[in-house]
Amino acid sequence: MTDNVFSIRLSPRKIRWTQIYRRVNKKGISVEVRAKRTRRTVKHERAVVGASWEEIRAKRTEKPEARAAARQAAKDAKKSSKPAPAKKA
Repeated sequence: MTDNVFSIRLSPRKIRWTQIYRRVNKKGISVEVRAKRTRRTVKHERAVVGASWEEIRAKRTEKPEARAAARQAAKDAKKSSKPAPAKKA
């Protein structure tokens, strides 16, 4: 019988007594298999090297005008601390 089916080139997925048919159509499985659970990603707020999480949160909640003023003050301080370039003769 198997040779006959093979020579006619019938798909084993369509022949009810084949193992492939039973596997595809989930026949004869006695134990119910539960679907695997996937882990949900958990977001963590981490500190960056050199800045703690509290410092980062404080900067985030600061008003944009205050941040701009602090940035400008830091820029001015850096300019004033630079030594004057030496002139070539």
